[in-house]
Amino acid sequence: MKAITIKIKQFKELFELREIPFLWRGQSNAEWTLQTSIERQIDKTSCTPLIESTILREFKRKQHLYENSKDIVNNDFECIAKIQHHGGPTRLLDFTNSLFIASYFCFEDFDNKNDGAIWGINSLKYIRIDPDLEVEKMMQELIYGKTSDLFSTYIGGRNKKKKVIFIEPYILNHRLHV
Repeated sequence: MKAITIKIKQFKELFELREIPFLWRGQSNAEWTLQTSIERQIDKTSCTPLIESTILREFKRKQHLYENSKDIVNNDFECIAKIQHHGGPTRLLDFTNSLFIASYFCFEDFDNKNDGAIWGINSLKYIRIDPDLEVEKMMQELIYGKTSDLFSTYIGGRNKKKKVIFIEPYILNHRLHV
């Protein structure tokens, strides 16, 4: 993946980029790499799937204590999306179709000591049918809100393939449907 850097001096320049078909991510520190919350919180060791499976199991066991019965989900991907939504550590990394939402996260914790960063990924280039039929089947299951045993093998560490996939949860919460 090729990276380019564009320095923005005025908001007007940022506004002109909004029509580019990118997925955007804003971060309040330009020095930060694209790292998931679970990568930031634990060592990058082979125990990540075990830790993630434990977090997922505990979430499923306790979500009824915090959620209305209509909001309870059992699908692993939907559960992990909810864990991410509530600030828990996951392998998910949030992107948005909106450059303005990414800008909000870029400036949210602005402190005059660091430049912020807005990452953009060309969605036309990287979002397409996956040539790995197993991954494509998993994505189709997740897109249509089905329980995916294939996704569970990735989370549980039984599938060692490293993949980056772009997908939205089937069920959108109040933050995601804007």
